[in-house]
Amino acid sequence: MAKSYGYQWLNLLLGIFWRLQMILQITNVIYLHDYQLWLRFNDTSEGIVNLEDELWGTVFEPLKDLTLFCQVKLNKELSTVVWPNEADLAPEFLHALLQR
Repeated sequence: MAKSYGYQWLNLLLGIFWRLQMILQITNVIYLHDYQLWLRFNDTSEGIVNLEDELWGTVFEPLKDLTLFCQVKLNKELSTVVWPNEADLAPEFLHALLQR
C-alpha cells in the first residue's frame, strides 16, 4: 500500500513560499563598542556585526567618528538601523555580514 505524502509536500511548499515572501527586517539593535552592533532580525537570527571596514563613501565616512556611530537607532518604518546624519544600511546587507 502506497503512503500519501500530500501533506508533507504541502508543508514543504508552504515553507518555501513563506521564506520567499518574507521581507527581512531588523527588530532590535544595540550598540556594543567601537564599530560593533548586536542585531536581531525577524527571521530569528541575531548576532554581532562589525562595520569598521564598511564605512566609506560620503554618507558613511562621518560614522567613523564613534560619537556619531554610537547614536545608532532602529527605524521601525524602514525596519533597519539609522544614524542622525540619515545614513542607513539595508537589512539584507547587515544579515549577510552576520553570516560571515
